[in-house]
Amino acid sequence: MGVVGMVLALRRGEGIEFPEKGGMVLRKAIIATHGRIAEEFIETLKMFVSEMDFTSICFPSGMSIDLFGEEVEKILLDGDPEEIIIFVDIFGGSPCNKVLETIKKNQGYFMDREYAVISGVNLPMLLEYSFANDKAGFQSMLGVVIEKSAESIKTFPVIKK
Repeated sequence: MGVVGMVLALRRGEGIEFPEKGGMVLRKAIIATHGRIAEEFIETLKMFVSEMDFTSICFPSGMSIDLFGEEVEKILLDGDPEEIIIFVDIFGGSPCNKVLETIKKNQGYFMDREYAVISGVNLPMLLEYSFANDKAGFQSMLGVVIEKSAESIKTFPVIKK
């Protein structure tokens, strides 16, 4: 159990069968970002994934940091999932910091859960999560999501004439 990185997107799973865990597991996924990027990620994911259940936490321009913190806490502490994955946009940014503050403030809630905060959310990362989510245990899924996300970053040579 621990914080792997940062990113906010809430996924409320109905229960997923994991043979290595001996039964059904409730997994929750959250995307937290500046602006409304989290909502747009979810809209874009609908082009690729028919069934998903992410929750977004947006920090739009003009919203007070206190109100945003209340929203983060409300969403993170909702329900009784066994596993929580939180995708955030920028390590050290306000969404990331509020997520980490909420986890620290509510250690009792998180103590009996597997959770991770992953920063640098991007579309390939969320797609990998969506596809790997029902096939792997929590730690395996995290490894695949991070590995495949990093592999999606490419540099193409510039051809000069």
